[in-house]
Amino acid sequence: MRPYRKRSGIFDPVPVSKPIGYKAWGALEVGVRYSMIQMNQANIAGGDMRTFSIGANWWLTQKVQFGVNQRFITLDRFDTSGKSSGLNFRLMLILD
Repeated sequence: MRPYRKRSGIFDPVPVSKPIGYKAWGALEVGVRYSMIQMNQANIAGGDMRTFSIGANWWLTQKVQFGVNQRFITLDRFDTSGKSSGLNFRLMLILD
């Protein structure tokens, strides 16, 4: 479980009980998300957009994280459909 700080509105880093370097592999965090937004309102015809995302974060220590995320996006607008996808990599270092 990731502790949540109500006052600042953020999550603490994932607690890693056995970080890499201590004969362990750190911690793995996996996430899946689906979202849909309808962007039609009044005089605005933005269409409907759907996003499916899957990702994984590898916490080497509580201060070092490597992440990968794949997104698939579809947009339906004016009877035309478009698709897009993207692959993101991230290295995060938490400096206190």
